[in-house]
Parts: sequence; structure tokens; C-alpha cells
Amino acid sequence: MVHAQTDITVKELNEAEDTGGEHETPKGAQKKPKDLPYACDLCSRSFKLPSSLASHIKVHSEDRKFVCNDCGNGFKKLEHLKMHINTVHLKTKAYSCQVCNKSFARVGDRNVHMRSHAEEKPHQCSYCGRGFHLAKALRAHTRQHTGERPFVCIICNAGFTCHKTLTSHTRKQHAGEQILSKVDEIAQAVLSAPQTEANGSSMSIVSKADTHN
Repeated sequence: MVHAQTDITVKELNEAEDTGGEHETPKGAQKKPKDLPYACDLCSRSFKLPSSLASHIKVHSEDRKFVCNDCGNGFKKLEHLKMHINTVHLKTKAYSCQVCNKSFARVGDRNVHMRSHAEEKPHQCSYCGRGFHLAKALRAHTRQHTGERPFVCIICNAGFTCHKTLTSHTRKQHAGEQILSKVDEIAQAVLSAPQTEANGSSMSIVSKADTHN
């Protein structure tokens, strides 16, 4: 079964993204056949290598209607075609290594690269010589030597070297206190607000202790 296909160039992809919709090929927008030795019998495309032609023919036999007009590869989804054009033709490198800032076109390639830093610890403590992968980890460690505790608990005023430790402390030590404090805030707000009777006049809240006096 032959499926209808959509040929998209890098320029046309950018225009499609600017309009925010999926690309529709206008009539007469396809490129003219190139004078290459290996031609497709099902369409006007031709290729330099037989392997390229073989790969292209799959476009007609499978549901791959989104076709790259720069190389002839077909894709089932427009998002896959966009990724192909960005990584292969535009050489877009959107994923950066957090250690050395080297950029990669695919997130998987970036993750594989970062494993090479597993044994590397370029950020060393000037006090004890301990090494760290990331600069922010070194900063948190250095505070153990300097005594700096910039992250302070609002309940008990305990200080910590990093926000993660403060969050863990608050959850473990003050979970119940936070709930009681919130309940107390709500109660105080209710008690301090005037209540209105049906006739529209304001009525003050009288505590149980006052009723016994």
C-alpha cells in the first residue's frame, strides 16, 4: 500500500514551527528531481547511493508520511522529523554537560558523556583537598570548614549548609509543629474576625472562660 508523503526541508520546518501548526506541503513546492543514478520508481526522488534509495523506499511501504526533503528519510511523526532535522542537518546541540559544558544533540549522548566524569573531581576543597564533581557541592562542603550556615530553620533557628539539609530537617523534626502552627494561624484569624448576625449587626466571639464568670 502506498501512503501519501510530506516532503519537508529545513527552511519549511522553521516556517511550520513559526506558524505553530503541522506542516502541509503546498502544491508545486517539492524539489525538482536531481540528476542522480538511483531513482525511486514511486516518486520523483533520486539518490547518489543505492543504500539511500533502499532507505527511502521504506517511506512508501510503511506509514512514514513525514519525509525529510534534504536526505529522503521518512518518519511516522512530525516530532521525529523535527528531531532528525535539528540533530542531523542543523546540528543543534541543546543538551549540555553540567561538569564541562560540552553540548550534545541528543540527551542520551549527553548522559553517556557525563559518565566519563564519574571519576573526575575537578573542584577541590582548599581546606582538606577533597574533590567534588560540581562546584555547588564544593560550596556546600566548604561551609563545614567556615562555619557558614546560610539556610536557617524558621521554627528553631537551626542553621544548615545547604537547602536540601534544611528541608530534610524541617520534615523530620517539625512536621507536626508546622501543622499545629497552621491550625493556630487559622484559629486566630477566625477569632479576630467579626461575625455578622442575620440582622446585619456585628457580634463578638465570647470564649468559654468568659461564660463561666
